[in-house]
Amino acid sequence: MIALLLIASAVAGGQPAAPPRVVQPHSSQRNAAKRPAAPTHANSYLNQVRLSLIKQTEFAAYEHNGEALWKDVRQAVSSFLHSEWQNGHLKGSRSQTAYYVRCDRSTMTQSDIDAGRLIVVAGVAIASPGKFVVLRITQWTVDHHSQ
Repeated sequence: MIALLLIASAVAGGQPAAPPRVVQPHSSQRNAAKRPAAPTHANSYLNQVRLSLIKQTEFAAYEHNGEALWKDVRQAVSSFLHSEWQNGHLKGSRSQTAYYVRCDRSTMTQSDIDAGRLIVVAGVAIASPGKFVVLRITQWTVDHHSQ
């Protein structure tokens, strides 16, 4: 428990200072360290982007996990992130410094592909250009249901 020590200064006229007194912090101050931090604007925005990317890639459930699907997913996610960049939500003078999208053999193992697991990796620059927060989105494809 933290206690605050308040020391009163000497009063005019040469009177001695009052003895120190201990003040207990208010219960909300004691518990402040135990509470999780309130969500920041950046965290709220990242959650919004994550949910939007999940929605943008839901169509994968009706497609086979392969090159054609990966191209369509990259295009859908890139289109969404491009509009976010144009609206000023992502930082960078060029789209390449504001976001990137990967959906290919570098984001999935052969085991993922065989199991019908599509993995998209997107980096978004929300604080400064070229400094990406990486989001990993996983969707099941039709191949998952056929096993």
